[in-house]
Amino acid sequence: MKIIQVHNYYQNPTGDDAVVKEEYQLLTQNGHEVIPFTKSNKALINAGFFSKLQTGLSLKSSAKIKDEFYAFLNSHNPNLVHVHNIYPLITPAVFEVCNTLKIPVVQTLHNYRLLCVNTLFYRDGNTCEDCLEKGHFEGVKHRCYNGSFTQSYAMASSLVFHSNKDTWNLKVDAFICLSEFAKSKFVKGGIKESKLYVKPNFVNPSSQNIEYQDFWLYAGKLEEQKGLYDFLELAQRLPKVRFKVAGFLEDLSLLDNIKNVEFLGQLSREDLMYQMSKCKGVLFLSKMYEGMPMTIIEAFAHKKMVIARNQGAMSEMISSRENGHLYNNLEELTKVIEEYDTTDSSQQLGRNAYSSYKMKYHSDLAYQNLMDIYTTLID
Repeated sequence: MKIIQVHNYYQNPTGDDAVVKEEYQLLTQNGHEVIPFTKSNKALINAGFFSKLQTGLSLKSSAKIKDEFYAFLNSHNPNLVHVHNIYPLITPAVFEVCNTLKIPVVQTLHNYRLLCVNTLFYRDGNTCEDCLEKGHFEGVKHRCYNGSFTQSYAMASSLVFHSNKDTWNLKVDAFICLSEFAKSKFVKGGIKESKLYVKPNFVNPSSQNIEYQDFWLYAGKLEEQKGLYDFLELAQRLPKVRFKVAGFLEDLSLLDNIKNVEFLGQLSREDLMYQMSKCKGVLFLSKMYEGMPMTIIEAFAHKKMVIARNQGAMSEMISSRENGHLYNNLEELTKVIEEYDTTDSSQQLGRNAYSSYKMKYHSDLAYQNLMDIYTTLID
């Protein structure tokens, strides 16, 4: 099978990028030809005013991309096009081209972009569904896209334009949601349920030697919406509990005088997986709904329990006292850490987490699910 993989990379690496890479490797290892069609937001870093203005004006449909992608597909003649991120450089133009050429097209919905101007359903420290409930121009009012009124207006205008034209239902053959929770939101947002397939993210089995050393791992984007300040408060409340933190932290002074936290900095994937293989368990403290956190799947693959906030994708992936624990507030989180830090039950939950990984997030299962979707669309 010949597959075109479409993705607009962000300026900094994301979980979406990791999934795109994993799927590329999975498909090529199974004998398929995968041809990337990609753009990167790094091109905007040194772009001039007029270039950025043109990008904003083209969000509804880039004529340049339409011509380029039309020639690209005619050159490669694929069986199917798999789209990941399209904004801001690729735009829905790719769907129009696929529809014209009658080539099946599927998009993975890594986030809530089609329903929310900032993709996250999160604003000012809390989850927010204003765009879904009241319309995308709510995101303009709050400057939800890059903190800019102009950019928020351009993004909202594109989303409203295609929503009114019913582009997602008419020009896209199928969408892949990462969870049933996400699927319910997209159904509410107007996408036909028959077009929505649920296929979780996946990782390959771990090759690390698994241990349960005396520390908890908190890793990822170290910022407010990912629970940074909750973590800092947690560490101060529990001075006898050991934590390791991995990721980029803009203000290192935040860790001053917190003696039970070892800051590892931003690690390579290999080094991060090593730390994950040695920890007692993993903390995933995000305050957002999330799509399908790779951190949780990686923890499960390393036989580690995960403690996470009881909402969004996390409430679907984690069952308390089975493969991890869900909490609703900082007080509950503190009690949960105290409980599991003083017993060996985290090891049993870690083994259960590995069973969850094999049942839902293993690469073999992901490949079969992907092939089922592809063949359905091609047939």
